[in-house]
Amino acid sequence: MASLAKSIIVLILSLNSLGGMAHPLKMSLTVIKYDSEDKSLELGTKVFADDFQRSMFRTVLNGVDTSKLTEEKKRGFIENYFNTYYGISVNGTPTQLKLKSSEFDPQQYVMIFKFISPGVSIKQGDTLEVKNQIFFEDFGLNQTNNILVTIPEYKVNERRVARIGKDTFTYKIGDSEDGWFSRLFDYWMGTHR
Repeated sequence: MASLAKSIIVLILSLNSLGGMAHPLKMSLTVIKYDSEDKSLELGTKVFADDFQRSMFRTVLNGVDTSKLTEEKKRGFIENYFNTYYGISVNGTPTQLKLKSSEFDPQQYVMIFKFISPGVSIKQGDTLEVKNQIFFEDFGLNQTNNILVTIPEYKVNERRVARIGKDTFTYKIGDSEDGWFSRLFDYWMGTHR
């Protein structure tokens, strides 16, 4: 858990040194994978560090002094944020995202979060619904959220782009085409082999 605190400290120091410099690109990259052996959904996402800080302070933190928060409280705020703006359900039953790790990548100026949702069983004919509304309240129509859902056992390998008004996607397990975008998306997310 020390890595989470270290990532947050590096993020805050980096943001302060930039003096609030903004960037024109407003996007997130998310990969959602199902692990049939562990019966869990894994979600990895990359977001620009300054966008994340702005949104966190405006929404779930509401001006809370993060220097006075315990590691557990920081983790709770991050999980609360992502469970508010991301939604994953199987056959209408919502899942809960638990923070697995986080890190700040200063070269790309992004935060990389990895979550797990344990105890999820997916089988042929099930319906998976994914909602991604991250940063829509902050950046409106400028925000684009790229999502890749991959469930190798059922050949689900689909990329979608979430925008305001089109932020929720449904996947019927077993009815998907094999997508070509996953290798490139895995490369971007750093999960390629």
